[in-house]
Amino acid sequence: MKNRKNVILLIVYFLFLSGCNQVNEDEVKKYIKEKHGIDVVVTHMSPLNENNMGHAYHTVQAKNNKNIQFRVEVDGLFYSSIKSDEYKYGKKTFEAYQKFQPTLEEMKKLGYVETKTDNTLQYLSEDRRSDEGKPTNELLLTMQMSNSIDFSQLNSVESDHLYALFQLIQENNKKITELEIKDHTGQSLGEPFKNVQEMITKEELLQTMKSTMKDPKNE
Repeated sequence: MKNRKNVILLIVYFLFLSGCNQVNEDEVKKYIKEKHGIDVVVTHMSPLNENNMGHAYHTVQAKNNKNIQFRVEVDGLFYSSIKSDEYKYGKKTFEAYQKFQPTLEEMKKLGYVETKTDNTLQYLSEDRRSDEGKPTNELLLTMQMSNSIDFSQLNSVESDHLYALFQLIQENNKKITELEIKDHTGQSLGEPFKNVQEMITKEELLQTMKSTMKDPKNE
């Protein structure tokens, strides 16, 4: 009798879930188009968060412009709806990217270029470890090396170029607080550098490089 009751409860539970209405990609696209007049692609749909009553952020990117990226906030465990979006942060970040163009040209001379897939500048959230943090005015800069990195030259050429890169960032955009470097194939070389606005010596940077940057061939 008890087993039968459990089976019935399980069936009722799944029937209830099947009737739930969760925000989908098309609804997100339509919402942004109607509110801001731009077409977007959804780059990340966050999974349902039962521990937070369905609160989540989905990430969108302007169609044909990878440098306009922002989140859409949804709420509701069983019948979710779009609560708000961070378009103003995405737009402001894109404006910062446009102003940063001359600096990006200088970075090319050091062997650092924009990636083909990642947005170059992205605003950061309060909680870097999850999608739940509120947006901030701090920025992440993602760059790719134009040539393969020579790990045997970390003590000289590579560290000199990265030190010059740090100086360019500090001189031209005070809001960039994190820097991610990828190799010439677009593969990550490790965790982003933190606190890039803080003054650092070449020796300190070299030690940070050795502890942060990983040779993909040794992974």
